[in-house]
Amino acid sequence: MKKNSIFMEEWWLDCVTEGKIEFINYTHSNKLNIKLPIYKIKNLGMTSISMPPYTRTLSPQFDIPESKPFKKGQNIRRLVEGLVQNIPNYSNFRLSFDPHDETLFAFELEGSKNPLVLRSAL
Repeated sequence: MKKNSIFMEEWWLDCVTEGKIEFINYTHSNKLNIKLPIYKIKNLGMTSISMPPYTRTLSPQFDIPESKPFKKGQNIRRLVEGLVQNIPNYSNFRLSFDPHDETLFAFELEGSKNPLVLRSAL
């Protein structure tokens, strides 16, 4: 697992959301794991999944075995596909990823099938 920014630390997420942070977990074949923190806001009967307050970037944490770049990309895409299928119903989904995040491409591929709004924070 890679080193995370302060915005991915659980104490930070708990603090800025007043304990309302949720995590979506997905495991594939007991070897591949991914976890995405989400912050849900309900307004006028609509549910938005967005960035917690004061959070600059938000990316999933994943745990995959060491592998060559092609296999690593396949594993990441497989995990993101499973993760997106487990996202609860929403009206709006917005995340800003770290520019060096390895999952952004996989989320972009999934975004073509699902209404996700993603951007890289440059």
